[in-house]
Amino acid sequence: MQIKEVMNQTQLSKKAIRYYEDCGLIETGRKANGYKDYSDENIRKLASVKKFRELGFSTEEIKGFYESEAKKQVVLTEKTKENEKLIATHNKIQEILTNLGSGKSIEQTDTSEIEARSDTPYMLIKNVNLVFGVISLISFILIFTYFIFLRDTGYQEMGWLVVALCVVLAMYSKVCEDRKKMRAQGLQDFERKPKEMLFRYLIILFSFGITGAMANECLHSVKIYQEMGESLGVIGNISMVIALCLFSSGVAFISFFEEIDDIIRFFKKPA
Repeated sequence: MQIKEVMNQTQLSKKAIRYYEDCGLIETGRKANGYKDYSDENIRKLASVKKFRELGFSTEEIKGFYESEAKKQVVLTEKTKENEKLIATHNKIQEILTNLGSGKSIEQTDTSEIEARSDTPYMLIKNVNLVFGVISLISFILIFTYFIFLRDTGYQEMGWLVVALCVVLAMYSKVCEDRKKMRAQGLQDFERKPKEMLFRYLIILFSFGITGAMANECLHSVKIYQEMGESLGVIGNISMVIALCLFSSGVAFISFFEEIDDIIRFFKKPA
């Protein structure tokens, strides 16, 4: 059957069906005319996938569920533990709300148990973008202080920095591939894995290293132009140093946000 019929029977969007197919959750054949042919088994599988997603399963967990009986038991065990923690957390919150409704003050309320129970298999940091942004800003200050004030000016070998940046960019793109697919399909993914944040930080770190090294070379050129009495050369290279500092500080600022839309909303906030 064609994808329109699949959409009608599963109540999934075309993009969602394509995404689950790309993830390897269903395998389709092709008709003689080249069009994809969805089977009744595909319909049943997609209906099951939809229910799993509604239960909070990730695509990797769903694949594991169908992979083997042993993997299925592992997935169900981990998901059960995760939900037991969520239930305990919600019960504690309910108890606190009941006590507050009975007149107990918030000052007398202990919420530490809620934080202790809210751990997940993924990295959980409150205000993660704020923490990440502060770390990036500190890194920017330290790297530029080193290149501008501590390191001798001169030719800087940046080749390894450029290569490292390209490698990390490629690895980061691969790590975030599933997230990008889901965003493109209009689906939500709330998982945040530590290696995503690590690669993102390395990208910023190597960017600071490259711009810092370029600023150091510009300062070396300033000295040369000063000795030659070329004021335009001095002004031009000082301007370049300032521009590099502004660019990197802008990168540090952007690191406080997850998406471009977040930055737009930040500047649109009423005073």
